Amino acid sequence: TPAVYESAESTYNAVAYDTANKKLLIAYRDNGNSGYGTAVVATLSGTTLTYGTPTVYYSGGGDDITVVYSTVAGKFVISWNASGGRSIVATVSGDSVSFGSENNWSTNGLDYTVSAYDSGNDKVVVAYGDGSQSDYGYSRVGTISGTSISFGTEAQFIANVVLQIGLTYDSTSGKTIVVYGNSTTALGRAQVGTVSGTDITWGSATTYGANEVGRVNRAAHDVSQDKIFVAYRESTDVYGIIGTVSGTSISFGTRVSLMTSSAEIHQAVTYHAAAEKIVFSGQKSDNVLTAIICTISGTTFSQTSPITLDSNGTFNQQSGYDSTEEQVVVAYKAVSNSNYGTAVTITPAYTATNLTASNLLGIASAAIADTETGT
Repeated sequence: TPAVYESAESTYNAVAYDTANKKLLIAYRDNGNSGYGTAVVATLSGTTLTYGTPTVYYSGGGDDITVVYSTVAGKFVISWNASGGRSIVATVSGDSVSFGSENNWSTNGLDYTVSAYDSGNDKVVVAYGDGSQSDYGYSRVGTISGTSISFGTEAQFIANVVLQIGLTYDSTSGKTIVVYGNSTTALGRAQVGTVSGTDITWGSATTYGANEVGRVNRAAHDVSQDKIFVAYRESTDVYGIIGTVSGTSISFGTRVSLMTSSAEIHQAVTYHAAAEKIVFSGQKSDNVLTAIICTISGTTFSQTSPITLDSNGTFNQQSGYDSTEEQVVVAYKAVSNSNYGTAVTITPAYTATNLTASNLLGIASAAIADTETGT
């Protein structure tokens, strides 16, 4: 059942999971409170979401909010656009969240800011279109230290106008993958990034898709198949396509239709590790917020029938994976309920395979006293 976390219009909703404290953090723009950047701690028990008290992290308007979690630092990093690019470190304790000092790492007019966590290097990578530099694609590498974050030198990944950007980390190859629309080719492009220290270098761009690629480029890494799932929109159709990383390059299979949608910025993709599946969520042309479970095989994928999440849920919904409860959580603006900030969980059907040598229960071959050892 959808659960409200903000009883006011909530936009640019983002969510990530804290594996140490077993908590989710949802960051969003609270339009009921002057558009302030706000975050709330969520706890998932079974299929029920409960929340702490929303806390302001930025007293001003902002958009393109994105949040990641560092497993090494045990901290979240929220990034957003507001008179430039900004990031802040968030620390969860119980049902509360506190914040460090904000880093205004760019004062240019930015668009489409996204972030991903590089677990191999314990770095936060941000990618964006720089409106002060011809809307070309740029990136930076962030380093967490305590409750602060610092960034390295800006690195360009494409000298062309970029449209809506997606970013994911490939934990198998240790690479960051950026996907985006490109105004020159009118097609989607993807590039492989390599982090070294506080810098990132990018391989050559690979084109995906067939016709017009507008916005809504999103990506997730399927660890079990070691593939990149990319969702994007061509005209009024949303497609999925499978990418394979090799060194600093990426290649793609054939696109597969997911749904019809004229919405530009209302979809997300997340990897469900227990089910070894990709959970796609997006807004259809009739405004229904829908989920589709995708199973990758080679360079293509199969999909379930659409699952309705909300009859009218929209605007920058994003999703994250709760590895403890093994559910994907989608945070969104519920138009069907006064535009309130709302979250809903998705659990794909799958067979658990958690029997290993270390947790196998067997029968002793002989009587053993409870203070002795035996076989």
